[in-house]
Amino acid sequence: MGAFDYWFRWAIGAPTIPEDHSNHGAYSWRDYFKFNTDHKVIGIQYICTTFVFFFIGGAMAMVMRAELAQPGTQIVEPGTFNGLFSAHA
Repeated sequence: MGAFDYWFRWAIGAPTIPEDHSNHGAYSWRDYFKFNTDHKVIGIQYICTTFVFFFIGGAMAMVMRAELAQPGTQIVEPGTFNGLFSAHA
């Protein structure tokens, strides 16, 4: 039953069997792209995701700055510009 197994055994007074958590880390670079419960791998996943969204937001900002460099429409349409501004902010 997974997460409830330990608590059920504890509630009925049966001896609990602790789980072995020693093999939860990443053993190859592919493990960083999978679901993982190791806190170090989760931290690396958060940092990588942060950098990806930082660069996407930076690219959107550069497109908006290039659009505003001169009057009129150069790169994107007004509706697309509004979408970029909304997604960037």
